[in-house]
Amino acid sequence: MTSSTTPLRGGAIAAICLATVLAGCSGTDSTDTDSRPAKAAAGKPRPVVDRATAEQILDTYQDKNNKANKMAGKNRLGAAKVLHQIETGTLLQQSLAGHELLPYTSAEHQRKSKKPFVYTGRRWLIPPRGEANWFAVIATPTTPGSKPVGDEQLLIVRKDDKDEAGEPYKLAASVSLDGTRPDIPLDSHGLVRTADPDARVGRSSVSAAVPATLDLITDGGTRTSFDWASSDAKDVMVNTYRTRNDAKCVTRRFAESSTVTHELATYAMQTKDGVLAVYDIGFTENQKIDTDSGKFNCAGAYLKREGGDPAVQAFADGAFFRSLQLDHLAQAAADLPAQGKPTLLSIDNRFTGGTSHR
Repeated sequence: MTSSTTPLRGGAIAAICLATVLAGCSGTDSTDTDSRPAKAAAGKPRPVVDRATAEQILDTYQDKNNKANKMAGKNRLGAAKVLHQIETGTLLQQSLAGHELLPYTSAEHQRKSKKPFVYTGRRWLIPPRGEANWFAVIATPTTPGSKPVGDEQLLIVRKDDKDEAGEPYKLAASVSLDGTRPDIPLDSHGLVRTADPDARVGRSSVSAAVPATLDLITDGGTRTSFDWASSDAKDVMVNTYRTRNDAKCVTRRFAESSTVTHELATYAMQTKDGVLAVYDIGFTENQKIDTDSGKFNCAGAYLKREGGDPAVQAFADGAFFRSLQLDHLAQAAADLPAQGKPTLLSIDNRFTGGTSHR
């Protein structure tokens, strides 16, 4: 996992940097099961992994992730090799893209991104074996000096049977809870229970929340009738859409991404009064710059107004593209209560690739 710097894949570095502010910035389904039988003494269910193993898995992840982050910028291929050992799916693609963009960010950001951290205050959410091939943990990324470096995170760790060279369990998702911790009860065996994404929860379902979240990102929630509760994550997406034409030189069109090469996953678990879900989203954004607007450097002006990173602004100055095609991968978390409106807790939307045309 890397920092939240907007990443890219491939050679269109300038195009992605320009688009960062213009556009605003899991594994398997939760019903998938472990292929091994869930044998247990006296009917007691076995966990996907025991707690000691889970602790060891996360310890290994944070050590190798810190190693990869330290290598990024100077040895990107080496860092990528390490990331492939410990991450999978959308999170892996986001991290790889973040490392590729790192040399083009400010020196201060590069310094912070390489600072090691550990996960503290761990609360384990482990399902019974046979219900899932993943487990979760809520933890806070913290520097060795015990200073939190971000919000409390919900991490999803998934079994990876396809990779014999890497770790058997890899981090598949990392989402912020934005200061909110849903009440997730454990059963009498200390295990969390998974939920069916297609099952109705109160007013909706997890399966319906996924396209509704994509609608928030691309169209400010105007294309679906999904009734979200107010939250910071939702309000930011709506405001980004409302101000999309402030530069008066960009036309945007969105489509299902043809560049996603892995399964977009959904993970769902039961809360005290509903379901908490983490899910992947992939899509492609096409931007057309209006050359008749009289704003040759409108992208740079927009970046400066929005307070973009100086390194990103440097690409915007003197650069102009008639069209941009941007690949996005996002991870989101939502709380769906049995009573009341669903709440979007967070969205981490990253640019993972793109092309530009002058």
